[in-house]
Amino acid sequence: MPKQKIGGDGLIIEIDEILFSKRKNNAGRVLPQQWIFGGLCRETRKCFLVEVVDRSAKTLMAAISENIATG
Repeated sequence: MPKQKIGGDGLIIEIDEILFSKRKNNAGRVLPQQWIFGGLCRETRKCFLVEVVDRSAKTLMAAISENIATG
């Protein structure tokens, strides 16, 4: 089943990234970190979330073109 892209002509998509990490009581060793990139269509409320290895322009542009419709 192909991925359904969000957005399209005249629709507004908000995008952002977040870093997930875990430290108990803000002390101790730092555990592995994971970047998540996502988007939300304001009008339809459809969204997507993808794991990204880095936040370089090349990586983020690939995720955008893969998940957001043109227009």
